[in-house]
Amino acid sequence: MLYKESLIYSMGTRVSFAIGLPLGLMFILRFGPTDVSRDFTVDLFSLFYCRPIIPIIISFIAGLYLAGEKIVIHLADYGYSLLMTSFFFSLYLNGIVWATYILAMGSPFFYLDDPMETLAPPVFWFTFCVALTTFTAGYFICQITQDKMYRVPKAPPTQKTKPQDFD
Repeated sequence: MLYKESLIYSMGTRVSFAIGLPLGLMFILRFGPTDVSRDFTVDLFSLFYCRPIIPIIISFIAGLYLAGEKIVIHLADYGYSLLMTSFFFSLYLNGIVWATYILAMGSPFFYLDDPMETLAPPVFWFTFCVALTTFTAGYFICQITQDKMYRVPKAPPTQKTKPQDFD
């Protein structure tokens, strides 16, 4: 792969980290499954015990990387529209995060008691987050990536020379 092509294909990941990481971390820390400010004052162990905040943050970063790699492929190679690319970006990212949430919430025996009652809220929030992200941050990330992909580089300035006398 040529250097220019590798820069284009890594552009989606760079844009998703630049925009998505601060927005997502603010959202996770504010509305996540734990009160981070309370946990730091009580003790650090409570962050890891029965609280999936650390695995969710790690999966969010991994999801941004994996979903960001697909943006350029969907736009350039497959020819998808901006909205369709944003939908797939949101689907990948939220799928990874909410799958991690379901796995980190408890033991497998917890889900065997009443799986509908246990899995219904995460499935609802997954659907809500995919719909919301498709039209907000995901669309913004895909639009900036598309603008950077198809940006025409400026021509170098021409040098103005003085008329020469040919004696």
